[in-house]
Amino acid sequence: GGTYGEQLAALLADRGIPTVVSHAGTWFGRISDSVPHYERDVRDHFADVLVVNYGMAECQSALLPTPVVRHLTTWHRTSRPGARAYRNKVVPAVWRTLREYQRWAASRDDGRTHRLNPRRFVTDMTRTIDLVRKDCAPLVLLLDIDPPGERLEHWLPGTAVRARRY
Repeated sequence: GGTYGEQLAALLADRGIPTVVSHAGTWFGRISDSVPHYERDVRDHFADVLVVNYGMAECQSALLPTPVVRHLTTWHRTSRPGARAYRNKVVPAVWRTLREYQRWAASRDDGRTHRLNPRRFVTDMTRTIDLVRKDCAPLVLLLDIDPPGERLEHWLPGTAVRARRY
């Protein structure tokens, strides 16, 4: 039904727990993207609880550059006719071709590429958690990576193995 940040407040309210949720997540976001914005997105909220859920984007094979994937799969739309035609006609055709390439290449990757190096992933996660604990002292809930579904495993073979590694 959505990300943890999108669903948490409603789920807790259903159980009689008043909650204010500040959601700093981004579509296809990586921990390395959030580190430069730590003060704005995390520290300045002085949360009692911080839920950290990263890893799925980071562990994926980097056969297509992340900005290209974000551009081709964005949910942001425009009302300008030229851009709308590009999004409706050009992007689906390009994405179909690149998605097939990505599937073919991921099946041969053997874990050599990733969107964020495992060592850097651990370093950035540790840094963020250490900073927030020192600055605000919240309860930090570090979530496991959700197992990839059949569809993701179909389009990026080997993602389940990668997710377990991260």
